[in-house]
Amino acid sequence: MINNNNSFKALKLERKKERNKTVSNRVVEETYEKLLEILRKEKIAVGDWLQDQIEEYNKIHGDGNPTFTLDHFNDESFLATPAYHRPLQVWKSFLTKCSDTEYKEWVTQLENLLNLERKVTRQR
Repeated sequence: MINNNNSFKALKLERKKERNKTVSNRVVEETYEKLLEILRKEKIAVGDWLQDQIEEYNKIHGDGNPTFTLDHFNDESFLATPAYHRPLQVWKSFLTKCSDTEYKEWVTQLENLLNLERKVTRQR
């Protein structure tokens, strides 16, 4: 999530050029009021904040693997790794929880990716 007012100002200028969609939804009033209070302190408009949240969510989840269905996640042998650009804390949690076999498979894949990166870098 972007939490820098300068970033919001730059995004706001970019967004003025884009087509907009009006949305409405029901939310818990107390939770919404707390959000408004925080956004006022940070001098961020609700619409700008919401747009940022939507963009961030799309960036994180938009490239998901369509072959993974919910029943895969109920299978204990299924291993879904965090998206590449997820925060390091997410990766740490993943690596801490996976089995020794899963960890070795992950290390092998990482080594393969690093070797590929070196090969591509030499060719550039």
